[in-house]
Amino acid sequence: MSNSILKKFAAELKKTREKNKLTIDQIFTKTRIDKKFLNAIEEGNFSILPEVYIRAFIKEYSKTIGLDPDEVLKKFELAQRNEDYSVAEIDEIVSEKKEKTQIEKAINSAVKEDLETEKPVLETSSNKTVYYALVGFILLLSIFLIYKTFLS
Repeated sequence: MSNSILKKFAAELKKTREKNKLTIDQIFTKTRIDKKFLNAIEEGNFSILPEVYIRAFIKEYSKTIGLDPDEVLKKFELAQRNEDYSVAEIDEIVSEKKEKTQIEKAINSAVKEDLETEKPVLETSSNKTVYYALVGFILLLSIFLIYKTFLS
């Protein structure tokens, strides 16, 4: 899994961490990722990382140093395939994020509209409460009458 693009990717992560004046110890404290794995990420030595956790470690590491995790993971995937990540690919990520944001806004507005149209449903549930109270009262009255009739 070791190649020059992965080394470049790792160097960029380390440079960002240093630029933000963060130490490996600080990242360890925030993420609880073992220091040997953090060092391996910065050295581009991804082969010693547990395969199952590589993406999760990179995501947490990038969040902690102030980078966009989705963008960093996309870069990692490209570097892993020995493909150089360029500005065009990053623009693609940004446009995908904008698209996701627009979809989320549309969903939120649809949910908001649904909630506004459900207000009459709340009135119906209060009608149900009155109905149940009336049925309960009638049952109690029936029990009382049966008690008085047969036990008096």
